[in-house]
Amino acid sequence: MTILNRNLKIITTINIIFVSANSFWIMFMPYFFKDSNLTAFEIGIIFGLGGVMNAIGRFVGGKLSTQIGTKYDMALGYTIYSLAPILFLTSFYISALPIGLFGSGIVAPAQSMFVVEQSGKRKGFTYMFVERFLPSLLPAVFLPIGAYLYYKNLFYFSLIIGFLGAISLIPLTFQLSDFKRESYEKSSDFKSSKIRQSVLMLSLIILIVAYSFDAFFSSVFSWYIPLFLQAKGYGVLFYGVFASLATIVIAFGSLISGQLVDKLNPYRALILSWITLSAIVLIFALVSNMTVIIITYLIWNTIDMVDTAAAPILIYEWFRKKRRIAYGYFSGSIKIASILGLLISGLIVSISPTFPFLLKSIANIIGAILIFTLYKFTTINKVIVKRLY
Repeated sequence: MTILNRNLKIITTINIIFVSANSFWIMFMPYFFKDSNLTAFEIGIIFGLGGVMNAIGRFVGGKLSTQIGTKYDMALGYTIYSLAPILFLTSFYISALPIGLFGSGIVAPAQSMFVVEQSGKRKGFTYMFVERFLPSLLPAVFLPIGAYLYYKNLFYFSLIIGFLGAISLIPLTFQLSDFKRESYEKSSDFKSSKIRQSVLMLSLIILIVAYSFDAFFSSVFSWYIPLFLQAKGYGVLFYGVFASLATIVIAFGSLISGQLVDKLNPYRALILSWITLSAIVLIFALVSNMTVIIITYLIWNTIDMVDTAAAPILIYEWFRKKRRIAYGYFSGSIKIASILGLLISGLIVSISPTFPFLLKSIANIIGAILIFTLYKFTTINKVIVKRLY
């Protein structure tokens, strides 16, 4: 049983409200843009711009939280994010997604590292319990409602819910006991020795490259999955139920992923998950049977949680201080890779409906090889690369 301290309970509440409010509107952006007569290429550009702003937000947030602390950093990020659903109600709807994602980017590094720091020994499990499991339960109910509201041309109501959910997070952030502020992290890990600096930086670079391969070729799926299913004859109402079921599986799958990271260690868990995922995405792309589509997609979403749990744990273990900045660099770099993928996502889709899935499968194999290399590298250098306490 996982026992959460006061800070983790507050973060969990924030995540539940945030994801629940989003389930009414942000999942249906591809339909909104398509119904606004935008082409697949234009949709890819908008999501690409959103990715740019999110990456910038992560770089800014990692540094900003070292100066003002976690709760103030999060409050600022959620304030900016709350503007997005309101902008969608205006003629400036194209700018809404980039602005909202910039706000969520500011939040990400500080919140992720804060959760890991506040966790006990089972860091992988606790991280996924707080960041994925509990926040994913209510959206399983709200996603079909969001789909129904969109189907009935009541999307404006969903946007209002999204706005109210976002602004309600601001006072909650001020309830955090931010005793692990980055003032604790003023002195740099990199001053300890040039050798240690080189090893840490090389480890971080390899991790970024491995995750970037996956992010680059996965970015298209942020908008393509519902349209891919629609082309197979499954419309928006099916997708609402489909996404709802996936949300439930993701919730429980996140706990399995967290346990896997704790039991096997992050390296082995990543290698196993990416090799398995490379096969699953191809099966999903090639079949037409509804049952097989659902099963493979649910397995896909379960396995895909492992890399979410592994990265913050690795960065926590490698860096004694400046963790938020390191995670900001990591997550910001991954977002840049995702942006580049989004910018050409329309082109990738135009080549063949199944081509994006083939590229992702190859990317996961490459990623697994890189993580294996990183694992051997850090094992050989275990005297140098270790937890700095």
